[in-house]
Amino acid sequence: MLLISPSMRRLSADSGTTPSLSLMRIFLVVSLLVSIAASGQSPLPADGSFAAQAHVQYLPDASGQRTLSQVWRDSARFRLIRTARPAFGVGYPPLWLRFRISNPTAGPAERIVELDNPYLEAVRLYEVAAGGQLLLDSGPMGWADLPAHRLTNHRNPLLRFRLNPRQTVWIYGRINNPSQSLRIPIRLWTARDFEEHDRRVRLFWYWLTGVLSWLVFINLVLFILLREWVYGQYSLYMFLVMAYLSVSVGLWLEFLPVSRYGPITARNLLSLLTSVSTVTGFFFIRQYVLLPSWAIRWVRVLFHTAVSLLLFTVPLVILGTYYPQLYVREISWMGPVMSLFFGLPVLLIFVLIGYQAFQTRTDARASLWYSPARLYLLGVAPLVFISICLILRNHALLPDHVLFGYEGVALGYLFEFAVLSIGLGFSYKRTAEERRQLAEETFLQRQQLLESQFKAQQGELRAAQAQLRLQQERERIARDLHDHVGAQLSVIVANAGTPTADGNEPTLIGDYAREAMQSLRDTVWAIDQSALTLTDFGVKLRQYLHRQQQQHPACRYRLDLGVATNPELTSAQGLNLFRQVQEAVHNAFKHAHASEVVIDCRMVNTQLVLSIKDNGVGFDPARQPDDAPHYGLRNLQRRATDLHGTSSIDTAPGHGTSVLITIPLETEQPVGQS
Repeated sequence: MLLISPSMRRLSADSGTTPSLSLMRIFLVVSLLVSIAASGQSPLPADGSFAAQAHVQYLPDASGQRTLSQVWRDSARFRLIRTARPAFGVGYPPLWLRFRISNPTAGPAERIVELDNPYLEAVRLYEVAAGGQLLLDSGPMGWADLPAHRLTNHRNPLLRFRLNPRQTVWIYGRINNPSQSLRIPIRLWTARDFEEHDRRVRLFWYWLTGVLSWLVFINLVLFILLREWVYGQYSLYMFLVMAYLSVSVGLWLEFLPVSRYGPITARNLLSLLTSVSTVTGFFFIRQYVLLPSWAIRWVRVLFHTAVSLLLFTVPLVILGTYYPQLYVREISWMGPVMSLFFGLPVLLIFVLIGYQAFQTRTDARASLWYSPARLYLLGVAPLVFISICLILRNHALLPDHVLFGYEGVALGYLFEFAVLSIGLGFSYKRTAEERRQLAEETFLQRQQLLESQFKAQQGELRAAQAQLRLQQERERIARDLHDHVGAQLSVIVANAGTPTADGNEPTLIGDYAREAMQSLRDTVWAIDQSALTLTDFGVKLRQYLHRQQQQHPACRYRLDLGVATNPELTSAQGLNLFRQVQEAVHNAFKHAHASEVVIDCRMVNTQLVLSIKDNGVGFDPARQPDDAPHYGLRNLQRRATDLHGTSSIDTAPGHGTSVLITIPLETEQPVGQS
């Protein structure tokens, strides 16, 4: 138990018994005396809540050479510390501290004095008896004296000692930290309370490390799967912050074998991680927050300026590693420079974030969760608040609290990462929707392109088919002209040189010429028809049969057009059918010597059935020699095949001949029977 010095007791008593006319003051004094009497001892707890204010005395050591025995003899020169946290470092010489601890119980008690900062330059604690005898020396406990080499393997400087019943001792400590200014809490613990507190602290930091590691892993997986740099930068930023927080509390110091690795030391690693993690955070902010405004020139200039200023702190930190004396001697200007090169970039980045957050929005979906800048400001707000409270606490403007230490900073970072992770989740959702819409649009565009290509190919195919049909039509016309007009003209030429007995041209030449002209007209008629129906075909057949009737009155010709529909015929179908009828009628009169020819045209389902029957002499197809020409019969078969139809001949000697032609057609409008 810490005891208040006699001078402090007199000061308290004098101030507490000052006469006053105010009944309120009397009441407060009585209440205070009652509470002290109830406790039995001065209110100096040993549960870690002990504050240095009014309990710890200090003595500056301007020479830096004073020994423990010298400061013991100068006990009268010690002064009380007026703040809850003593200040060490820049602007302060090495300090000697002392305070008194007593064990008023009848049994032994174990106490632990802790300086709650692992990065002090030089620390040494002593247990001194009331008579001035040295009872325990902790040995050097600076940051370079790793915990494995101390009396107690712990990240913070500790002095663990044992008090006998009703024993009173003095705790002296010499602290020197010339490279940076720190305000450090001095805590007094019982052994049990310290172990419980240390266990809770370790569990908290292990839990925090696990949570941050999981967030890093999730975002790293998203980066690998989505190939989005924002997730990679975010995972790297969280990893460096996790390393910074772990280093800041010094847990890793208990596992280091040496305190320096080249330019990196156990202490300046904290400063390096601060700079590097902040730079990584800047690049994450650029990718996540500032990307919509990145095309603006002054935004890019401010961002690059902030990054350059912050990166300049890295060589300054390494300079202190290789030239510690220069670094310490020039600390009067190095401290403000470091603050400027770290604080100004952060201020510039917040200006850019504020500009992005509060500029005019035209997107209706720019709510909080879909606005990265506003979401970032929401996430970082608790961290900024805790950092401000930490500064105020270090200057004794706020009371000591666990949230105003590194634990509070860690919770602030955790809140920031939680909010940003939710924001990135919404961003992933929006990106997925945009990708889905883009995929749908791409699919539709590709489908439209394929359809247009298919239509173009169909057009090309139709053009090729039309060209093929045109070529086939030309071949049919040439063949038709050769078979009919050409044959007739050949007869004309053959007979042109054979005059009659009276010297006149034979009448046969004129007949052949007229037939050739008529055959040519029939061909032109079939080709010239843009839409030829079965009715038109019947009219043409009647005209032809009428001419045959006039030329061959001994033979009777009859046409039955018994169809209920009026399908359309192509010019090729009309011409080929007409030529087949011509061939059959010609054979019936010339070879069969028929006296009657009946032509019947009917529709059976979607097929046109054309029958040409005569009552001529007929013939026996089986007795026809294989080398017989039969040009007419072959023409009938070939023309039917060209129309994807069939042609058959039914004949016998003395029973006439029947030619049956069948071709596929499509029916349309109904017509009456002709």
